Amino acid sequence: MGGQAYESAGIHAAKRSRYGNRWRGGVWTLFLIGVFSVINLLMYAFGSSSYFLFTAYLPYSFGIVGIDYCMGWYGMPVDGGAGAFSLSIAAVFLILYFVIWFFARKKAGWLIAGLVLFLLDTLYMVYVMIISGDPARFTMDCIIHALAIAEIAVGLHAALKYGKLPPEDPEGAKTASPLNEENEPSEDSEEP
Repeated sequence: MGGQAYESAGIHAAKRSRYGNRWRGGVWTLFLIGVFSVINLLMYAFGSSSYFLFTAYLPYSFGIVGIDYCMGWYGMPVDGGAGAFSLSIAAVFLILYFVIWFFARKKAGWLIAGLVLFLLDTLYMVYVMIISGDPARFTMDCIIHALAIAEIAVGLHAALKYGKLPPEDPEGAKTASPLNEENEPSEDSEEP
């Protein structure tokens, strides 16, 4: 009988590890989307005509319009107010990605918010693709967005499955969060 309990605990530990890693992958995908979006805006501000594909389109679009207004590029009149407004909208979107990333490390519901936000961003990208007149130019963007959506969805699924697993220690000892690398001893344990 004791062997079955040990075997069951091993299976649950393996599932816990697998689901935790997938959850972590979805969370870090959101973080990388935010980071590459910031890098892309900085590259654009310094005059680069290229960008990383792993980016969010809404903050990037607002950001480039804001930079164009501030710098007077591409025939835009220099208008600091309109530029600051567009840049602030881009900043709100970027901050939202980082806030969702921060809280999604502990709660699965925040991954839902991240997935919805990135799906809306993808819909905006498809809209831009359709009105651009050159949809073939967006092929790699669409592939990368689909992969990012899949990674976030897999992370969300794993986070929900992780929450349904039985606790690690049936005696109720304090256990670590799935995404926290540090294991804290229980309050009842005595240090030698």
